Amino acid sequence: MDTQGDDHRSLAPAAPAPIAPSRRGGERRGAVVDAEFKVIHPWRLWRRFRAGWWAIGPYLAYCTALWGLAALVAWLMDHGRAG
Repeated sequence: MDTQGDDHRSLAPAAPAPIAPSRRGGERRGAVVDAEFKVIHPWRLWRRFRAGWWAIGPYLAYCTALWGLAALVAWLMDHGRAG
Protein backbone atom coordinates (compact mmCIF):
# COMPACT_ATOMS: atom_id res chain seq x y z
CA MET A 1 0.00 0.00 0.00
CA ASP A 2 1.40 3.39 -1.02
CA THR A 3 1.20 5.92 1.80
CA GLN A 4 3.97 8.29 0.74
CA GLY A 5 1.53 10.70 -0.88
CA ASP A 6 -0.41 10.96 2.37
CA ASP A 7 2.79 11.62 4.31
CA HIS A 8 3.81 14.42 1.97
CA ARG A 9 0.37 15.97 2.12
CA SER A 10 0.40 15.99 5.91
CA LEU A 11 3.86 17.63 6.05
CA ALA A 12 2.95 20.48 3.72
CA PRO A 13 1.96 23.68 5.55
CA ALA A 14 -1.66 24.62 5.20
CA ALA A 15 -2.28 27.77 3.17
CA PRO A 16 -3.79 30.60 5.20
CA ALA A 17 -7.38 31.43 4.39
CA PRO A 18 -7.85 34.74 2.54
CA ILE A 19 -9.07 37.59 4.71
CA ALA A 20 -12.30 39.12 3.49
CA PRO A 21 -12.51 42.91 3.80
CA SER A 22 -14.73 44.02 6.63
CA ARG A 23 -17.49 46.49 5.73
CA ARG A 24 -18.86 47.00 9.25
CA GLY A 25 -18.96 50.57 10.52
CA GLY A 26 -17.34 52.01 7.40
CA GLU A 27 -14.11 50.19 8.20
CA ARG A 28 -12.21 49.18 5.11
CA ARG A 29 -9.13 47.00 5.14
CA GLY A 30 -6.81 46.53 2.20
CA ALA A 31 -6.05 43.22 0.58
CA VAL A 32 -3.27 41.07 1.97
CA VAL A 33 -0.36 40.94 -0.44
CA ASP A 34 2.32 38.28 -0.23
CA ALA A 35 5.35 39.42 -2.20
CA GLU A 36 8.99 38.51 -2.55
CA PHE A 37 11.62 41.06 -3.50
CA LYS A 38 14.88 40.09 -5.15
CA VAL A 39 18.04 42.15 -5.21
CA ILE A 40 19.35 42.47 -8.76
CA HIS A 41 23.12 42.41 -8.90
CA PRO A 42 24.66 45.04 -11.21
CA TRP A 43 26.47 42.39 -13.25
CA ARG A 44 23.19 40.57 -13.93
CA LEU A 45 21.67 43.87 -15.05
CA TRP A 46 24.68 44.49 -17.30
CA ARG A 47 24.35 41.00 -18.84
CA ARG A 48 20.68 41.64 -19.57
CA PHE A 49 21.58 44.98 -21.12
CA ARG A 50 24.21 43.37 -23.34
CA ALA A 51 21.81 40.62 -24.39
CA GLY A 52 19.03 43.08 -25.29
CA TRP A 53 21.05 46.00 -26.69
CA TRP A 54 19.04 45.92 -29.92
CA ALA A 55 15.96 47.18 -28.04
CA ILE A 56 17.56 50.52 -27.13
CA GLY A 57 17.08 52.06 -30.58
CA PRO A 58 13.32 51.38 -30.82
CA TYR A 59 12.88 52.45 -27.18
CA LEU A 60 14.63 55.78 -27.80
CA ALA A 61 12.57 56.29 -30.96
CA TYR A 62 9.39 55.63 -28.96
CA CYS A 63 10.43 58.15 -26.27
CA THR A 64 11.33 60.73 -28.91
CA ALA A 65 7.97 60.27 -30.62
CA LEU A 66 6.12 60.74 -27.33
CA TRP A 67 8.08 63.88 -26.45
CA GLY A 68 7.53 65.22 -29.97
CA LEU A 69 3.80 64.58 -29.75
CA ALA A 70 3.63 66.29 -26.36
CA ALA A 71 5.55 69.30 -27.74
CA LEU A 72 3.22 69.49 -30.74
CA VAL A 73 0.13 69.41 -28.52
CA ALA A 74 1.62 72.11 -26.26
CA TRP A 75 2.46 74.26 -29.29
CA LEU A 76 -1.05 73.88 -30.71
CA MET A 77 -2.64 74.75 -27.36
CA ASP A 78 -0.38 77.80 -26.98
CA HIS A 79 -1.23 79.07 -30.47
CA GLY A 80 -4.91 78.34 -29.91
CA ARG A 81 -4.97 80.56 -26.81
CA ALA A 82 -3.02 83.36 -28.49
CA GLY A 83 -5.58 83.51 -31.28
